Amino acid sequence: MAPAVSFNVEAGASDFPAKLTKQVLVCSIIAAFGGLMFGYDIGISGGVTSMDDFLIKFFPAVYEKKH
Repeated sequence: MAPAVSFNVEAGASDFPAKLTKQVLVCSIIAAFGGLMFGYDIGISGGVTSMDDFLIKFFPAVYEKKH
């Protein structure tokens, strides 16, 4: 289970002059989602490129070196 995270925006408002606007929040969420999608894609394609069937069909020389 993920830990709960809370932010008290009002407490540090005088220390940092910028505001957390709706535009900043939406851009941050979109950027985070893009990073998750990219990481998922790299993980899936990395697993596929190391599969024996893939190597036999597209890279037989690499398959021979591997085995």
